[in-house]
Amino acid sequence: MGVFTDRLRSLPAALYGIVAFAAGLRLYDIGKESYWLDEIASLNLVAGRTLPEVLTQVPTVDRHPPLYYAVLKGWTDLFGTTETITRLPAALFGVAAVVVIYGVGARLYDRRVGLLSAAVLAVARFHINFSQTTRMYSLFALLTLLSFYLLVRVVETPTRRTVAGYALTTVLLVYTHAFALFVVLAQNVFVVGSRWFDDEGPAVPFRTWLASQAVVGLVALPWIAVLLGQALSSGGGGPTGLTWIPAPTVSRILLTFGAYVDPWNPVIGSLALLLVGGFVAVDYAIERTGGAGEAREARGDGGTASERWGALTGRERTALLGSWVGIVVVVPVLISYLVTPIYVYRYTIGAAMGLYVLLAASVRLVGSVEMRYIVGGVLVLAFLLPLPVYYTQDQHAQWDEVSETVGTDAAAGDVVLVSQPSYANPFEHYFSRDDVAVKPLPASASTTEIRAAVRGHETAWLVTSHVPPDGLRRYRDTLEANRSDADVTKFRGLTLWRFDPGNGTAGG
Repeated sequence: MGVFTDRLRSLPAALYGIVAFAAGLRLYDIGKESYWLDEIASLNLVAGRTLPEVLTQVPTVDRHPPLYYAVLKGWTDLFGTTETITRLPAALFGVAAVVVIYGVGARLYDRRVGLLSAAVLAVARFHINFSQTTRMYSLFALLTLLSFYLLVRVVETPTRRTVAGYALTTVLLVYTHAFALFVVLAQNVFVVGSRWFDDEGPAVPFRTWLASQAVVGLVALPWIAVLLGQALSSGGGGPTGLTWIPAPTVSRILLTFGAYVDPWNPVIGSLALLLVGGFVAVDYAIERTGGAGEAREARGDGGTASERWGALTGRERTALLGSWVGIVVVVPVLISYLVTPIYVYRYTIGAAMGLYVLLAASVRLVGSVEMRYIVGGVLVLAFLLPLPVYYTQDQHAQWDEVSETVGTDAAAGDVVLVSQPSYANPFEHYFSRDDVAVKPLPASASTTEIRAAVRGHETAWLVTSHVPPDGLRRYRDTLEANRSDADVTKFRGLTLWRFDPGNGTAGG
């Protein structure tokens, strides 16, 4: 207890303020929006299943490993399934990540880098969004940070305790998200490649490292086997298929890093990163022309590497962060081009954690202390600017509002067509009327399928989202043949159409 208390006292007071601010941002209005499609999928996967069934059955029907679902199952059994309650674990994981990223930055560099890393993560809209979502992404980010933090500890002091802690955390990481395999790959690239960064040998003794990776591989083997089975299965359709993922374009790849700043305006986010990075690069270049000794003195980098940085040299720290960010983004892109599309920017949230530390570390390259504070402030401001929009505008399709409108205005015997089978899940979650039929149809539904779905019903309602123009035209032409287009209401991400009986035979 005394050791724990001493560690708390050793933390800078500013960190407590940053963590409190991060908690406020992640808890504010956490239950305001309705569940979005993937959140409903999370709830449906754990509903009606026991904890052992979640661990054994969910991996066969979902493309993600079961750890988060097991946590969600236990949580909802205890506290219920309201929006606020089910999103609370993600918020707690998100706040914990702010603490851990401080540890990563401070361990690799110093407290100032740790505090700036924590400040950036605290206000990052990309991370806040997933800290208010009933999904596994904030847990994925937390465990990625913990795994890298313990990797640095292993580099410094490869004792059985630190190696065991690293192995346990990394196993949990692999059981959280499939892209965790790329995080582990990045760590291996760093460790194996470290022999070229230092004449004294690799950052971690190879026997120690191989033992840790063998443990991780053996414990993670059941999930890896399931993942390989999914990858080798024919067709790619079904609940574990990836046919919905488009091939990544060059612009999407380049804007990934801008999305880490502002996922809704990645171009602006990219410009903000270029502005900060460009200023740091120019200032560093000017500083180097003024003399390396003055540069070291201005940055306060006196002392040997072992006194200030533990076992990691400057090149090794750069290689660690470069592998962390680069491998987790580049390898999925290569697989997407060479094998099948798997690249989704939110899946790379682990890389975002490394980028935030890298950005904070780059501020150290600024020559004067005053300018360092200015550049650090500009960096945090770039992440702060998107937040007013985040908290004042809906972020996802508002299924509760659509369901409430239909539930209030529909008459008994009406029919609701939903333009994608998967979209029926969030609609029906909020829709409680038994006297109104809900029928999901694909966006590509034929005229015959649409007519069959509405036969025998007077008024037809249509809920659409991302329907191609030709599909929407086919829906409207078919429904308007015997009905009038009475009303169109737009919601965030959704459009609700109402077709009342008109000329011709009602019901088609």
